[in-house]
Amino acid sequence: MVCFKQKYLVVTVLLFSFIFCLPNFACAASIRTVRVGYVPLSGYMNYDANGYRSGYGYEYLQELADYAGWKYEYIEGTWADSLVRLKSGQIDLLIGLADSPVRRREYDFSEASFGLNYAVLSVRAADDMYTSDDYHSLDGLTVGMLQGSFRNSAFEEFSKTHGFSIIPKLYPDEKSLIEALQMENINAIGLNNLRRSDAERIVASFAPLPFYAAVKKGDAGLLKELNDAMMELRLDDPQIESRLYQKYYVSNGPAALILSPEEKTYLRDKEKLVVIITQDQRPYSYFINADHKGIVGDLMKRFSKDIGIPLVYIQAKNEVEAVELLQQGKADIICDFIQDYGIAEHSGIKITFPYLELQYTALSKRGYLTDKPKVACQEGRFFNQIYVDKNYAKDDIQYYPTLEDCLDAVETGRADVTYLNSYTAQEILSESKYRNLQATLNPEFSHKVSMGINIDQNPILIKLLNREINHLGLAQVSHIINNNTLLAKRKMTMLDYVYENPVQIIVGSVLFFGTVILLLLGLLYMRKEHLAHVNKLAYDDELTGLKNLRWFEENMPTLIRENIGKKYAVISFDINRFDVINECYGRELGKKILRHIGIVLRRKESEDHIAVRSQGAHFICLLVYENREIFESDIKVLEQQFSVYEDPNTFIRLSVKLGIYLLQDNKMPITEAIDYAETACYEVKNSANSFMFFDERIKAELILHREIENHMEQALQNAEFEVYYQPKFNMQNNHMMGAEALVRWNSSHNGFLNPAQFIGVFEDNGFIIQLDFYVLEEVCKFINEQLIAGQHVVPISVNQSRLHLSEKDYLKKLKKLVQRYNIPAGSIELELTETAFADLQDVAESKAIFAAVKNLGFLTSMDDFGSGYSSLMLLNAISLDVLKLDRSFLAASEDSARTRDILEKIIEMGHKLKMQVICEGVETKEQANMLLSVNCLFAQGFLYARPMPQAKFKEFMEEQLAMF
Repeated sequence: MVCFKQKYLVVTVLLFSFIFCLPNFACAASIRTVRVGYVPLSGYMNYDANGYRSGYGYEYLQELADYAGWKYEYIEGTWADSLVRLKSGQIDLLIGLADSPVRRREYDFSEASFGLNYAVLSVRAADDMYTSDDYHSLDGLTVGMLQGSFRNSAFEEFSKTHGFSIIPKLYPDEKSLIEALQMENINAIGLNNLRRSDAERIVASFAPLPFYAAVKKGDAGLLKELNDAMMELRLDDPQIESRLYQKYYVSNGPAALILSPEEKTYLRDKEKLVVIITQDQRPYSYFINADHKGIVGDLMKRFSKDIGIPLVYIQAKNEVEAVELLQQGKADIICDFIQDYGIAEHSGIKITFPYLELQYTALSKRGYLTDKPKVACQEGRFFNQIYVDKNYAKDDIQYYPTLEDCLDAVETGRADVTYLNSYTAQEILSESKYRNLQATLNPEFSHKVSMGINIDQNPILIKLLNREINHLGLAQVSHIINNNTLLAKRKMTMLDYVYENPVQIIVGSVLFFGTVILLLLGLLYMRKEHLAHVNKLAYDDELTGLKNLRWFEENMPTLIRENIGKKYAVISFDINRFDVINECYGRELGKKILRHIGIVLRRKESEDHIAVRSQGAHFICLLVYENREIFESDIKVLEQQFSVYEDPNTFIRLSVKLGIYLLQDNKMPITEAIDYAETACYEVKNSANSFMFFDERIKAELILHREIENHMEQALQNAEFEVYYQPKFNMQNNHMMGAEALVRWNSSHNGFLNPAQFIGVFEDNGFIIQLDFYVLEEVCKFINEQLIAGQHVVPISVNQSRLHLSEKDYLKKLKKLVQRYNIPAGSIELELTETAFADLQDVAESKAIFAAVKNLGFLTSMDDFGSGYSSLMLLNAISLDVLKLDRSFLAASEDSARTRDILEKIIEMGHKLKMQVICEGVETKEQANMLLSVNCLFAQGFLYARPMPQAKFKEFMEEQLAMF
């Protein structure tokens, strides 16, 4: 019985141990703990005065951990101890080893080193088709290399290892290489990292020499994580060695901001990022009415704009409170955290690359010196730990809640000195309140500034922040600093002026008191005039005499809030085809027309009718209205006043399109109301109406468009786009003679979508290029499968956007598809709409493109012929295989003998040009008979077959071909 109880107790303990360990297992799955040999060496791996780890090797490992998803357990020992421990498996990783055949028998070495140079493959900065996250994108690169370089073989080995091929091309010197890249004779340059060009972008870097990291022999998994992390870190921070060694300079130019699919997904899933601000020091970082301003504020706005996600700010009194907020999960990022890995590790924070350097200066009373000064410090600042605590006795340090308290303590003599960053010190000393303070001539201390995230935060965020910091570049950061310091306009009071000019004021007061008064009045007047002039430049539109959009956005919210009882409408309008007027009549006349618009609007100007010029020929108005019916009449009158421009030498009819938004809430942001009005203005341009109100339909379309753009990339990856086929028929014998490939979107978010709902959006944002090639490849796959199975195929037409005609590698992509799927000539017909042909400017270039397409075996056709944009000159210049008549032409021909005659002549013209003529949208037998009567033999439409999925089309095609 005792034995049974003992066994029961053991089983119970083991069971509870297993249950309580489950969370640890979950954590371990996401973050791997790596045991690292820590060899104390000065400047490499050591401890600072506070007991925090520091050194080149330590900092390198900390940045590496962010990319590998690791955390470390450091095991201290000598080099000899650490080598033995690595060999026996007591530690996992050791850095700083030189490579040798002997050591390679005992350890596995990293591919990349921790110093010196490495091989680099770079492309033109604008060539965004090549990415570091997808080596398949590099396949077929022509790489320029130096003749006789020992690294040339390394590039070929690297490409083979990563599954892509390169075409090497040798040049005698670097100058020839760069010229060849600029002239696009090569796609990439293969050299090393000891060079930097803002005109290039690195897509691969490898083969470093000579110091390495080593793992236990045979630990392939850890070695792969190490190599992948080191490679990605170097791609994101090519200057890591120069930062740590301070040996190589960092380029001022920005790095390209190219986000990986994983990072894009992360941003799509995030609605916002919550950022903690720990400083309230003008001009470094401060708030005005919840608007983050200053150097850090402008940097954060640029960051938000670059990655396309809004930032929400919360303020902390100091760094200690900021760390607590971050650890509590109340925010994602600390905006400005001291670049100190020891403090970061102790605080449970990961830090980014530095983006700024802060210099600190001491402020004390003028002419007051003491051997043992009392120091006023702001509570909760890490600066106190790394500088003040080291240089002052504990009894000489006084702590205050705010910086202002510290300054007041020095001003009143309770303390002798306080420290603050040099940007803020310069601002403080310009204020009359602190005229008795002085700063040290040289900065006494400096540290770099990074952003910080919780150590348990998704590691994608730290990589994303690092990419943005690289993208900013030193030049952009310097520009932002200058805008907030040297170029910033400081408000100067009269007391400030007196303090800055004491001698002149005193002498002038004694000698010429009356003159001084006149001078002061004159100065005040000049200042007023200057401010008025600046205000005019900032808020007035010189050409039209109206105010500008900035003035409108700043002043209208107050006006609307103060008149709650009034109903307001925001109108956005512009002059149609104003660019054509400028081209035909000259820019001077265009300016006269804009002045004329300004005069008309100024005549009506009142508190209830305010108009501004936004830009170009675009204007924004704020009007008070009583009811919609009267308001619409007023709009028509306003529109009529803009309908004609006339002077002694010119008479021009003008057309304006107006978008209107009726404010539903007087507290609504004016910028949002403007956006709605401009959206309505954009919509009305595609209609026959002259004005349009923003309504729920337009809002729903906006929401749908946003949904479409948010999910289109993922939808393509998830194969949500489906290819449908609509058969084409010979109307003489009812034989199927071809088909058209059409696309449908079976969206996991929005359900089944027709092309009319998303094709226009894709045309606007350029995604149509990817979708067209997706559909074309699906058709190629289908034809290839049919041929391999010994089944019949018919020619299939595939729509192509006009954007392809300006696509750089369009023909190259077509050729790859033909070769990959072995497509016989004449199997696929590429359809371009008539509007695409109308967009062609260079006929010779267009002729060459279509000739090349035909040489690849594709048929070509003009779709929607007769829709109103045709160019008969292009039909003469470019040889096409098929002419596809628009369904609107067919409908018009049924009711008009004249249109039918035109249709007959067009068909006759097509036949004489040796083009197959087909009509789409045939729905009735009468339409088919009419087409046959005018010698149009081929048709596509519901009369014969509706669009169908691929599987059903395959059955349909086999049935049709079996019948005949």
